[in-house]
Amino acid sequence: MEAVGRKPICLSRGRWMHPRGSDRVVVPRLVLEGDKPNIEDIQVLTSGFTPGPNSVSPPMKDLWDGLVRVWAFGPKRHNSKHLKRLYFSIELPYAYKEGTDLFPHVQWKPLDDKPGTVAWRVAWSLASLGEVFQAPLEFTVYGNTDGTALRHLTTEYKKISGAGVRGSAVIEGSLTRDFKDPRDTYPGFASPLAFDTHAQVNEVGKPME
Repeated sequence: MEAVGRKPICLSRGRWMHPRGSDRVVVPRLVLEGDKPNIEDIQVLTSGFTPGPNSVSPPMKDLWDGLVRVWAFGPKRHNSKHLKRLYFSIELPYAYKEGTDLFPHVQWKPLDDKPGTVAWRVAWSLASLGEVFQAPLEFTVYGNTDGTALRHLTTEYKKISGAGVRGSAVIEGSLTRDFKDPRDTYPGFASPLAFDTHAQVNEVGKPME
């Protein structure tokens, strides 16, 4: 454990006091150590998505007689009538270990009991505090379903370099189903649940400045 200030004195119930006087209480932070990296899952759930301007309203499907409503990318034959693109933004935590790689992935579920592959297309633009956002990096991840409807699936991208990236960096981007990709063969509706990125962290929280 590392604390702000010089050798703080531990009081009762987790309170810490600076040795030079009781007028300054310091808050400790935990620093994570060990041979294996500590990973945090940073995510935006479907409630944080915003539909694109060309999406037909409503770009959603009801499940269980309307008790649950989900975003839904239709199959190729419906791509002119349904959801086009979802937008999102994510902030990396202060605890992010600067310069380490990021591992994005899409959590989703098929809505129809048909096998096939979904091509998820992601656009990703990142900037640390004080830096300029660049043109988005675009990449595709391919998710397979065996024909079991409503199964919770995860499709991962290999990695994105974190060189120069610092804590509190913001990722802006979008998610779509790439109907033009010949590897997209799933004939049903696909529902994104969340867009996540795994990031390495080396401490819990940040000292108050």
